[in-house]
Amino acid sequence: WLAPFKSKNISAENIASWAFTKGRKDPVREKFPFPYYGYDEVELVVGNGSICSGHYIEWLEEKSPSIAEEVKKRCLNYDYLFSLFCDEIPEEYYNTTYVKERSISFLERHSNGEIGNKPFYLHCSFPDPHYPLYPPESFRKMYEPEDMELPASFNNIKNLYDHEFLGYHLRNPPFKKAFLRESTEEEVRKITALTYASIAHVDHCIGQILASLEKLGLSDNTMVIFSSDHGDLMGDHGLLFKGPCP
Repeated sequence: WLAPFKSKNISAENIASWAFTKGRKDPVREKFPFPYYGYDEVELVVGNGSICSGHYIEWLEEKSPSIAEEVKKRCLNYDYLFSLFCDEIPEEYYNTTYVKERSISFLERHSNGEIGNKPFYLHCSFPDPHYPLYPPESFRKMYEPEDMELPASFNNIKNLYDHEFLGYHLRNPPFKKAFLRESTEEEVRKITALTYASIAHVDHCIGQILASLEKLGLSDNTMVIFSSDHGDLMGDHGLLFKGPCP
């Protein structure tokens, strides 16, 4: 994940390997490694917001070549780790929509017998909510920054300078620029609103996937498990992101 985006490192998990073409076909797409972490079928979204690549780019190239080219440029020229916001991309081309559409397509193919009659396992992974944030407008309109409440501990960051572990990192320039950067009230309110909007978009798409299970007659014998990897500080102690690992 931390490989420089401008490197030519060839890796199935590297954004640059998907976005960097320069007059040749992409070796990652041509020789994608299977089985991939045990999966027989894989359609990856690599990245977050409108800074994404992976198989998603191929889908986007079919849907809107001009937007696909713009997204690839962003992938190669973006300060991804230290950015709060990204550029807008229409809902129909957004990565959350892609994950939803491909998940429903898999369920339909399974229902039609195109991929056999054995029980299936579908790992449907949405990259959002995650920085850089800028969900589609229809969901952004649901939450106004001025309506967002600040955490009770918003002004407590100075207490962290004496913290046994965090104190050192708060004085460490790389961490102070990113994971432990002090945020303004305006930033926190905006980030909170955008995070809620991103979650609303994901909720909407999950609802459509569940509706597809019902429509295809698969809901009664399918186990649905919802999980998430981590949350965000969202202004607690005046901080954003997820903080450094101990």
